[in-house]
Amino acid sequence: MADIVDYLSTRDGDEHQTFAHLLTHALARNGGLYVPAAWPSFAPTVFARWVDAPYQAVATEVLRPFIGDAFTGARLAALIEESYRSFRHLAPLDQIDDHTWLLDLTGGPTLAFKDYPLQVLAPMTQAALAGRPATILTATSGDTGAAAVAAFADRPGIRVIVLFPDNRIAEIQRLQMTTTGAANVQVCAVDGTFDDCQALVKGLFAEQDTARRANLMAVNSINFARIAIQTVYYAVAAVKIYQKTGTPPAFIVPTGNFGNIYAGYGARLMGLPIGPLVIANNRNDAITRFLSSGALVSRPVVATTSPAMDIQIPSNFERYLFDLLGHGRLKAFLADPTTPIDASALAAAQEHFSAHAVDDAQASQALAALAQKTGHMVCPHTATALVAATKAAAQNPAFRTTPRIIIATAHPAKFPDTVQAATAQAPSFPKGVPTPDPAKERVTSLPASLDALRAML
Repeated sequence: MADIVDYLSTRDGDEHQTFAHLLTHALARNGGLYVPAAWPSFAPTVFARWVDAPYQAVATEVLRPFIGDAFTGARLAALIEESYRSFRHLAPLDQIDDHTWLLDLTGGPTLAFKDYPLQVLAPMTQAALAGRPATILTATSGDTGAAAVAAFADRPGIRVIVLFPDNRIAEIQRLQMTTTGAANVQVCAVDGTFDDCQALVKGLFAEQDTARRANLMAVNSINFARIAIQTVYYAVAAVKIYQKTGTPPAFIVPTGNFGNIYAGYGARLMGLPIGPLVIANNRNDAITRFLSSGALVSRPVVATTSPAMDIQIPSNFERYLFDLLGHGRLKAFLADPTTPIDASALAAAQEHFSAHAVDDAQASQALAALAQKTGHMVCPHTATALVAATKAAAQNPAFRTTPRIIIATAHPAKFPDTVQAATAQAPSFPKGVPTPDPAKERVTSLPASLDALRAML
């Protein structure tokens, strides 16, 4: 298999970059997102080998064609082995009924799926910098910030600035970011929504002189390296269920910024045995509405019990739209996303994904029912995927017997009030994982102003 040595911008066809460039330049010069010129492809002959292989071995094989000459094979394998050494478990599948499994991605240091890409991305980035100082600037709707802080805290020469929407994330999510005491970390509570935080980050990256002077870098899902790393757990889970059932499984994915579901879409493009991709939105349902109308219409962000999904403008959706429309039509759509795409493109999108919006009451009921039936507790984001799976089965009888994998994105202990209200049980942190100490909290207040962010930088 040939390595990918060519990454393109979603916004023009002239810029071509390598994986090494992606590690330290999340956005293209024109503000576009990087995508591979062609996805790697894996033959079905590898699936049986992966079923019983260690997660780290599959990760090395899946990531190898993405990285080109950025790392040798031996260096990549060693880096991945070290990155996952501290995890309590790596992507176990827990069966909850005859046709459904939970893919548990909560085994990392911050108890959320973002640990899987960030723990690998941190040493990759440090190696790519080769001693040059850099500033990581990232927006978070909850879990990315904590995972970035855990991965990059105290790394020499790297400053970390995290923006989160004030009073719009869970308390544990906030404390995991603000209580580490790491001297190189500054966490900012922004007076606004996640979309405001994301706009600030993109705005500062667009100021090329500022970005160059500060050597700005991004580690949220606008960085394609994160997407590549996330394809691994799709590969691991898909081949196990495919071998067991003989049918490519569906994945039901809680979706906010579209990075996780896009990784699943990419994994399917790589030839992996992946069936339907089902998007679970909460009340911030721009993607669900897009798949019905063909228009991407933003509405005011609604605060929900699944705060990491409280996003109306999902950045990574541009990557998918590039695949769907190409450069020219994407440029026209971005100029006016409220004008629907053409009928043939919408039909193709509906073949690629289905989507369902879930309200807090529905998620709470699903969370309670699962705990009562199986003893499994899940976070409110994962609960939206439980509801979306039920809705998908109601719409499509064939889906009722399709093997399906619910991605469990965060540990329920990160959302104790919501989980306890639904189940009458208080979730606790896993053994050996310390609860953050509020007395150590250190946070900076910041208006949703590019001038204020630039001044702080």
